[in-house]
Amino acid sequence: MVAADTGDAWSVEAHEGRLQPRRDAGGDAPDGSGCTVSGSASAVYLYLWNRLDAGRAGVTVTGEAGLLAAWQGSVRVRWS
Repeated sequence: MVAADTGDAWSVEAHEGRLQPRRDAGGDAPDGSGCTVSGSASAVYLYLWNRLDAGRAGVTVTGEAGLLAAWQGSVRVRWS
């Protein structure tokens, strides 16, 4: 995930059945990323939490669409 307006980037890896998010230095998606979502920070947020589709959010999605579909099908926002 790359936030073009802030220069921040994050990646999420599956490790031992758990999603492991991390902030990436340099503001670019890591080499070998299976799928990248980029746009403004707010657009990426709204898209990844299933609030808007890619067109309405104004994000660009590149890479393996199946990875992103798995994320969107299994990750839900929960408020504690």
